[in-house]
Amino acid sequence: AMQFHWDSISKRSCYPFVLFTYLAFSKAQGFFIQIGTIACFLNVSISMYYLLTIKYGWKHEKLNRKRAWFFFPPIVIGIVFAFVGIPFYDNLFLWCNNSARYWPEIPVILAIVFATVIMCTIAIDVRKKSHTSARHSLRRKSMALSRMVFKQALWFTGAFYVTWVPYLAMQYMWTTGTAFYVYGFILYAASSVPLQGFWNFVVYVRPRYLNDAKASRLTAPIRSRATTLRTSIGRLSSSLRHLVETKTGRHANPVIPNVGELDRDKTL
Repeated sequence: AMQFHWDSISKRSCYPFVLFTYLAFSKAQGFFIQIGTIACFLNVSISMYYLLTIKYGWKHEKLNRKRAWFFFPPIVIGIVFAFVGIPFYDNLFLWCNNSARYWPEIPVILAIVFATVIMCTIAIDVRKKSHTSARHSLRRKSMALSRMVFKQALWFTGAFYVTWVPYLAMQYMWTTGTAFYVYGFILYAASSVPLQGFWNFVVYVRPRYLNDAKASRLTAPIRSRATTLRTSIGRLSSSLRHLVETKTGRHANPVIPNVGELDRDKTL
């Protein structure tokens, strides 16, 4: 439908304003979609953060002083490529994006490569430290923390792959003309791109959820025993009350007569 609309506008030169508006919105959409690739580059910064934390042992204070370098390069790269692609933004059937062949996706390819190399470096480092810590019991606690951080880094990288690898494949399929035959994959790739922030949020709250679940499992026996103890005390109290009633032949809690009824009896 978009292509048919474009052909009809191109053939009608009597609608210059409509043509200008169409081209302007096409450029704007392509520009902001390209700006969205900043999220891809920010995930490389997250990988670098875990590399500095696990392999090089940077503390939070040192990382906090360098935090500008985790945001500045990805934002600058994304903005530069968004402006460079303005002459090439065109309709790609699903959306308007950079229609040039191959080079527009080079930053995304490099981001995937860098993230993969960084995670492999972290994995090798964790493996080496695990063998060393096995010989020294004092280092086991630190190694357990490194493994936990490494697992969290793997989850962030998995969210990165789930989002950007299908997007990259889809962009090349558009340029080669093979995307028209795999509708399901195109639908998935187009739907997953805006969800990068959502996946990062899910990975971010994952440790808190696991800690709450672990605490719930640890306290479950205590809560069960407390419930059993309250039930036992209630049954013991009922048994004692029944015993008192049986021995004394009256109710353990006698009913106090109403004062008004006593006065009426005296009057009679």
